[in-house]
Amino acid sequence: MRYALEHCYWRGKDCFDVERIIRSAVLGVLDSCDYYYAEIMVPMKGVEETVRKGTLPEQGEARRVFAKELFDWVFKNSVVLEIFTLYLDERPIAPGSSGEIIFSHDDDTCCWALHLTDTQYSVLLAQLEHDGLPVDLFYPESAVIWIEKKDGILGWFGFTREYAYSPREWAAKSEAERAEDLKYRRRG
Repeated sequence: MRYALEHCYWRGKDCFDVERIIRSAVLGVLDSCDYYYAEIMVPMKGVEETVRKGTLPEQGEARRVFAKELFDWVFKNSVVLEIFTLYLDERPIAPGSSGEIIFSHDDDTCCWALHLTDTQYSVLLAQLEHDGLPVDLFYPESAVIWIEKKDGILGWFGFTREYAYSPREWAAKSEAERAEDLKYRRRG
């Protein structure tokens, strides 16, 4: 199943450190993966090596140490911490790989997805909880509420706009707002 990142945690009083979330999520899926691909997309001046890829070390502490070193390399050499590519999967990976990659951070946190089995998702939740992060940080993408409605000036001319609400975003809306939006809910 595909899981999306709950963006509510980037804003307001519930905000968490992006680097902390990424490290925790990777540790939560690491044992399900054998291959990695990492790319620094906005390197610091003078950084020549911008891509690392290959086979992860054997399971256990060596793999976790390697992951920490890989993060340190990405974050130390990036101008913008959130803009990088990191793929982790059970098969070899290349840029533009198609299919369901277990951990897919394509370029920015808005474009982040996990493809996990129920067991892998349970392991991820345990890791998030262990690291003091909310267990609803990732949610099944099927839980998105899609609203398509006429909005703004272009709405007067019949144009519609799509809105996607995560479970937390939807719950944060008032009952009246949800009732109004449900009139325009797009059916899957």
